[in-house]
Amino acid sequence: MDNIKVLRIISDGCSGQNKNTGMISMLGKWLYLEAPRQLKRIEIIYPIVGHSFIPPDRVFAKIEKVIKTKEVITSPTEYVSILQEHAQCTDLASIPVYDWKTSYQNIIKPATSWHFAFMKCKRIFITWTKTENVLVQGEVNYRAENNTKMTITKKGKKKPMIQPNKIIPNAAKLHDVLKLLKTHFGDNWETLETLTFYKIV
Repeated sequence: MDNIKVLRIISDGCSGQNKNTGMISMLGKWLYLEAPRQLKRIEIIYPIVGHSFIPPDRVFAKIEKVIKTKEVITSPTEYVSILQEHAQCTDLASIPVYDWKTSYQNIIKPATSWHFAFMKCKRIFITWTKTENVLVQGEVNYRAENNTKMTITKKGKKKPMIQPNKIIPNAAKLHDVLKLLKTHFGDNWETLETLTFYKIV
């Protein structure tokens, strides 16, 4: 990446997946603190919903076709073996999951207060600066640009202030999983080798 200055990400435009404040916050912090210093900008491109297909769509369709043939899947390793047939897999078991939403709520302005209509945007640019912040630019067209770059942090706040904590499954969630295991496999579910994963959790 020595000569790469712009990272382009083609992403699903669904707000529940990638078109949201959390994604912009995470990418902004990564660009400022962790990205190679020669990387100056991230460009996120959102294809037209319902009319565009990106490479992962084909992979997901193939995976879904196989999963539908399985009546019961009890172990994560079964999912992994299916995924590996169609794509390169990265084991995330040892990577902690962080609560980004809570961590950025007091740092980042609500999207409705940004200097552009976030949900209408087809492209979003995140630009590195030397001021412990990043500039964000939203464009509603794929070619034309108004080129208005501004910060999206609240007054007196900086990107490095976003410090997410690890997410730990709460007792209620663990209780629900235990109840489900007992319902499907009985009180002695722990003796089943295929359910070893849940004993560790």
